[in-house]
Amino acid sequence: MRIAIDFSTLDHLQMTAGHYRYTVQLVRGLAEIAGSQKFLLLGSQAEPVAELRDIFARGSRWIYRRKIPWHHRGAPYVDELGYLRHFLPGRISLLHVVHNLIPLVARCPVIVTKHDLIEE
Repeated sequence: MRIAIDFSTLDHLQMTAGHYRYTVQLVRGLAEIAGSQKFLLLGSQAEPVAELRDIFARGSRWIYRRKIPWHHRGAPYVDELGYLRHFLPGRISLLHVVHNLIPLVARCPVIVTKHDLIEE
């Protein structure tokens, strides 16, 4: 089983931001749990954030892949292609999204963590 966590829209924040802190603590907690699951962390940076770099050591069950953020008129469509690039070869069994964007191309169950209900 491979579990993906999409951190790509939050990894530019700092530990003072609740969304960021939640995700860092979630990843660190999952890394401590023994098991046969493999994990994929998607981020927008070239390397994992400093708080998580030690988790991606050689032989770890964790891998990091960059999902390049797009900021142009057709960005939502290009983003879907970016997700597809990660989902097809990785055979993701479960996706945990820690923001509001649920990729349409996800071919697996998706868990969404909704941090703020202000718009509701």
